[in-house]
Amino acid sequence: DALEDSDDGGGGAKPPGAPAALFEKLPRTARYALEAEYDACVLRAHVKATYPNRGLRLVRQGDALALCDTYPRDLIVPAGCSDLELKRVAGYRSKGRLPVVVWTHPDSSNGATISRSAQPKPGVQNKRSSDDERYIDELRRLCAAKRMVIVDARSKVATQGNRVMGMGTELTKYYEGVELFYGNIANIHVARDALSAVQALCRDVQSGASPDAGGATWLGKLDGTKWLSMVHSILAGAVKTVELVHYDRTAVLVHCSDGWDRTPQITVLALMMLEPKFRTIDGFLTLLQKEWVDFGHKFDERCGHTDESAADQRSPVFLLFVDCCYQLLRQFPHHFEFGVDLLLLLMDQLNACRFGTFLENCARRRASRGLDAQTAPLWWFVAERLDAVKNASFAPDDDDRPLLPSLHPRNIRFFEPYFLRFDAALVPRGRRPVTFY
Repeated sequence: DALEDSDDGGGGAKPPGAPAALFEKLPRTARYALEAEYDACVLRAHVKATYPNRGLRLVRQGDALALCDTYPRDLIVPAGCSDLELKRVAGYRSKGRLPVVVWTHPDSSNGATISRSAQPKPGVQNKRSSDDERYIDELRRLCAAKRMVIVDARSKVATQGNRVMGMGTELTKYYEGVELFYGNIANIHVARDALSAVQALCRDVQSGASPDAGGATWLGKLDGTKWLSMVHSILAGAVKTVELVHYDRTAVLVHCSDGWDRTPQITVLALMMLEPKFRTIDGFLTLLQKEWVDFGHKFDERCGHTDESAADQRSPVFLLFVDCCYQLLRQFPHHFEFGVDLLLLLMDQLNACRFGTFLENCARRRASRGLDAQTAPLWWFVAERLDAVKNASFAPDDDDRPLLPSLHPRNIRFFEPYFLRFDAALVPRGRRPVTFY
């Protein structure tokens, strides 16, 4: 079984000939293992203390337990649910992507968890799943508030449209103590159109065209692309998640349609706001590996890496996420170990295909092509350039309060370091634009 034999993670064991100095610089990232990340962020000591009577457990997919072929091999699920129930829950979720726990609150008195999944399958007939209802209830009962909020990244209108196709969102009247929050984040097609409009605006400026041509100011035209509105919606979904788990001590389940685009946008940003370790270079990279790579963001389809990817499936999902990271760095300049240059590096290498980290759509496909064995992870490239991507003004502190960015529209700024970095007017005379090719 390809998934059974796969080595979860993009770093793995040090292969022959790999530079030892890089492993010394970034030990956790270079020796990345998903199970170790679970121990650090999910199966904390106070969580393990409750097993097996309640709490969470790790399950390993294989021939005897095949749940989802776009998920990693190892998953964290409620301890009170049997393997048979897990299969039934997976059957009620799009693409088999059942709810799995990706983070637990470090405060044992809080008990809140963040889980991720794909949409359920109620359809227009309002089909139910008693196993799914019980599964969600197990997660709800772990938190202090005995309450769960499902952060559905889509709009309510979009979920109704999906019901016609046999999908939809949770029928909360059948889920005790569960509420719905709609993130209103646009889909991949709207995001693609918005990026095209932004790129056209940037080309006009760089070619010397008047920024006010046509009677509208350049900023007005930028607003008309809806790009910044999408950045705002993603950040708002992450802030809502943080407030729920930290201040309301409430469990959160995040999903969109299939759980591999808008879902990691929200989960990763929320975790960056919640825990200081995810604001370090090492913590940030391992978070990207776990939430984006291991949990099956479709890098191949969204970035058009191969001829197998259809043009209508390409979308700047990861760029939108990186733009949101830029907003956090700009609003909290001393709280992150890395600077904007690390974000530029990620975007440069996303489409360069020099490293295996962002190739293919999921762990199973990566394993079937032997990518982890045949390619180097991007994190080595980062390790060689640590000094270039570090934030000189980084000032770590012991404050465990989460970072909550301002969502006022005037504080959501255009990502100039990326979109306009080749504009001659913005590059100091005698210097070349920063690139990481």
